Amino acid sequence: MGLDIVLGWAGQTAEERSELTSAKPGSDKVGYLRFDYSEGNFFDWARANLGGRDPYWIFDYSDDKLRAVDSIEPREDSKAFFPDWNLCRRRAEAALALAKGIDNRLIAVPLPKPFGDPTKFPDEIAVLDLYRADKEELATLWSGYKGPSIPLKTRNGRFATDSVKIEAVMWCQYMHYRQGAPSTLDIQPVLICEGPPGVRLTCISMLERTLRLIEFGQEKHGWLFWSG
Repeated sequence: MGLDIVLGWAGQTAEERSELTSAKPGSDKVGYLRFDYSEGNFFDWARANLGGRDPYWIFDYSDDKLRAVDSIEPREDSKAFFPDWNLCRRRAEAALALAKGIDNRLIAVPLPKPFGDPTKFPDEIAVLDLYRADKEELATLWSGYKGPSIPLKTRNGRFATDSVKIEAVMWCQYMHYRQGAPSTLDIQPVLICEGPPGVRLTCISMLERTLRLIEFGQEKHGWLFWSG
């Protein structure tokens, strides 16, 4: 699953639309963006490092701004989002400058709250032995891993990882909701990790592609088809 953003404009042909959506991820084709919802994705990185400056913030998206436009397909109408291109450009430039100014690869990996059945947790005296056993197992399991995600493994309330370096475990505040009551604060453990360089560089590349789409969209006086 993910977020797809496709640029439309007056007079756009079906062939032009198909050419945009068939572009490979990371290509230089301007007019189509794909943000995957996966572990270590852009949204998590933007939330942790950019103060939430993700595509929804950059484009100031909301459902109530959708307007009907003629679809490329005959006898079919679609709703499109008409952004304020000047605002989008300023926000994309701000997010990109912030991302490029980060001089480390720190990432935050939220963990499930370690509450539950106490019998599922190891005794204090056994923790180090269990960690050492898991570490050896994971080193073998993830030795050939080349992907951009952050492989995490949980068992009996414990965690381990081989692709990122854990610097610290911290507790953070986050909003949660209870039925019949307003939102309230809760706490959650978060791993502070030194992540692989590809995550940060990929996110910077996505911001650069986003800025190019905005510039092209402003030139075309276009709109966006938003699916996610």
